[in-house]
Amino acid sequence: MLAQHIRDELLEIVKAENFFDDPEVLEKFSKDFSLVPPGMPNYVMKPKDTREVQKIIKIANEHSIPLVPSSSWVYFYGAAIPR
Repeated sequence: MLAQHIRDELLEIVKAENFFDDPEVLEKFSKDFSLVPPGMPNYVMKPKDTREVQKIIKIANEHSIPLVPSSSWVYFYGAAIPR
């Protein structure tokens, strides 16, 4: 789990309606249709525009946090599984 202040920074960017850290949502994003083992994300965020994406990337870079972009629910190669 990431530090609380990082969580708060990310939550401030995307707001509560686009920030998810409950186990059911995290589980949904932990796997795809491939044979690659699941990997649990810390958070799931749905930024609404480029500005929010840029802010998220800046925080991730500052704290060496990996990001896994996702654009749809159809994945078969394990490329969108958090590691």
